Amino acid sequence: MTGNGNSDPHKQLLWLEKDQSLVLQTEGSDLYHLASVLNDAVFVPIPAPQAVLSTLTQSAPASSKGKSEKLDADDDNTKEVRVHAGFLAAWSRSYPQSLKAVQAGLSVHPSAKRLILIGHSLGAAIAQLDLLALHSDLKSVPASSSSATPSPSPSLSYQYYGFGTPRVFNTQGASLVDRFLDKSSSVTFPIAALASSSSSSSSSSSSSSSSGQQRRTPSSSDGIDFYHVHHASDVVPHLGLLSLGFRHAQNEVFLPDTNRTDINKTAEQQEALLCHGFENARCSLSRGNDTNIPDHTGPYFGLLVGRGRCK
Repeated sequence: MTGNGNSDPHKQLLWLEKDQSLVLQTEGSDLYHLASVLNDAVFVPIPAPQAVLSTLTQSAPASSKGKSEKLDADDDNTKEVRVHAGFLAAWSRSYPQSLKAVQAGLSVHPSAKRLILIGHSLGAAIAQLDLLALHSDLKSVPASSSSATPSPSPSLSYQYYGFGTPRVFNTQGASLVDRFLDKSSSVTFPIAALASSSSSSSSSSSSSSSSGQQRRTPSSSDGIDFYHVHHASDVVPHLGLLSLGFRHAQNEVFLPDTNRTDINKTAEQQEALLCHGFENARCSLSRGNDTNIPDHTGPYFGLLVGRGRCK
């Protein structure tokens, strides 16, 4: 769809007929291309773009108390939102084409129930910005039959799954992203769905794993399904640095298994911890002093990813 595989990761738009879902997937950094690595290296925090802020400042989904709150554009928290400069630059180069492609996909598939954004490494950071921008821009399209770009169904839900995800926002940005998250005790991962058009799921808690399956069907009343998945001692989730003010949003899923040779575990068999709160010290943050690069490729629920590999 877009990208050159060098400075700009490749992107693909897929249609999952069984799940009635559009999937926008973004590949990660190619460590063999300097231009790709430089996207990760430009770690200066800079102001977030308006397309992203529009989502962060609009009314968040109603809380359990039935209340929602709209932030003012001049709110101090909004003005202080910062984003990783390298990730923002890479996202900015691809987003116009991504928006057009998703709009075209929704036009071809007006029955779409959900838009899934998925990425690995740099691709996970770009997908996170895509999520927020699309959530704003798709809703801004006039619902008019004469419009060249028809608006999506109001019931369209959004799901984000980032694997080996670096930190994208500073503390203020991560806190605002968190306002939109669906804090569920069960997690549905479309890994097998992307690989073989059949879906699989994982259920876990912050202190234990479960072999049982739980599936939750998203609806328009839910918050955004948002999960960033970190494997073992992968170094990438620790970039950008906490010392520079970067933070992950909530809903980390931590895979503590370090056995990279066993890629046959399904989503139900691999231990997965759903980590509550920001930067949970029991999850990937606990590996901050003992990180490595090999764990970045997984396995993630039976799949190794990165450098053209997904097996």
